[in-house]
Amino acid sequence: MAGTRDYTYSQVASHNTKDDLFIIINDQVYDVSKFVYEHPGGEEVLADVAGRDATDEFGSVGHSEQAKAILETLMVGKLKKTPQDSKSKQAVQVSYKSSPSTTTSKDSGIGIRMYVMVVLAIAGIFAMRKYMQAQEVK
Repeated sequence: MAGTRDYTYSQVASHNTKDDLFIIINDQVYDVSKFVYEHPGGEEVLADVAGRDATDEFGSVGHSEQAKAILETLMVGKLKKTPQDSKSKQAVQVSYKSSPSTTTSKDSGIGIRMYVMVVLAIAGIFAMRKYMQAQEVK
């Protein structure tokens, strides 16, 4: 673990922008800044946990071994717990700060998903209609 260091909750909380995004998983600190745009679940997923403990969220998704291997390459240190941590961990509510040149909206991901679902539904209806027409010809 050469090159890693200890971080407090407040230090991690200060890394909460798209270009400087740290998260905590199982008391390990990860710099996911370079992975934001590559994350398969979208950047909003990482934005929701920017600068805070994401152990529960990471565990609840059921990440693949490949995802866990990628995560290990992003580790920059360990969480250094202090006596105030039990209070500060709950009190640190960091809002994700998007870069000035971009804006993010949780709704944008939903809009894209809805569009894809509508396109797939139309394609399914079209395929079913063609299938039914082919059955009538026989």
